Amino acid sequence: MLVDAHAHFWDPAKGLYPWMTSVDPVLAMEFGPDGMAPTVHELSVDSVVLAQARSSLDETRELLAVAAAWDWVGGVIGWVDLTAPDVADTIAWLRAGPGGQFLRAIRHQANEETDPHWLARDDVIKGTRAALDSGLAVDLLCWPRELPAALELLEALPDSRLVLDHLGKPPVDQHQGWKGSWTQLVRRAARHDSLMVKLCGLLYEAPPHLQNLDNFRPYLDIVLEAFGPNRLMFGSDWPVSVRSTSSYRLWLDMVFAVIDDLSPSEKASVLGGAADRFYRLGLEESTEATT
Repeated sequence: MLVDAHAHFWDPAKGLYPWMTSVDPVLAMEFGPDGMAPTVHELSVDSVVLAQARSSLDETRELLAVAAAWDWVGGVIGWVDLTAPDVADTIAWLRAGPGGQFLRAIRHQANEETDPHWLARDDVIKGTRAALDSGLAVDLLCWPRELPAALELLEALPDSRLVLDHLGKPPVDQHQGWKGSWTQLVRRAARHDSLMVKLCGLLYEAPPHLQNLDNFRPYLDIVLEAFGPNRLMFGSDWPVSVRSTSSYRLWLDMVFAVIDDLSPSEKASVLGGAADRFYRLGLEESTEATT
């Protein structure tokens, strides 16, 4: 079973994506299911989890509708205002709409907040708790700048269904960056047994000459050692870090290489089982029911 736990669809014509002003112009185009479908079918991806890319309920509703229309989209990581007092009501409203049954998690782009302590604010912690109490998981999108606040959030919400996106964005553009504060912060985060980590989001952060396994392996090895294979999940970050079938395969091959020495059951967890369980996609249950 292969589950892509992190991909994006967007259309800049439908709304503002603030982060697009500082990225490769190629990304400031429409990317949707038609563009990803050939990769999904060629590589036999069983399910894809879509993640929000802007702070918009409209975008979340659009992604839920996509999930309802495409059988290989297994879930959506949506957005709600975690600082609002009506988080639970908003989640119920999203669930009642088209494709609402595919809402699996909530995410906010904390890296775009001017306050590096945003994740640890009392209202954000309260909103995050409301999302968790609604039966959803919560994705943490944060850079090393925001990781200390993420640690405070973890302390406030122990034993919760939280996942750290993109390995916490290690500084892969620096040869010795893995020796810095990111390593210490990630290892501290790993002490929270319920926290998961997504293996994705590295390719785009490194310049072309550093987009190789030799550069990425130290960071991947650190999270593998700190979290263990059963708390890691593969994701492509399509189309941010990969924009074609060949580059999707490149990242997948890198993950295969890093987990090569693991047992078959551990490999299966990284490649799909962990995401299936964490986002409650029901894939293993469906497989068991048909065998």
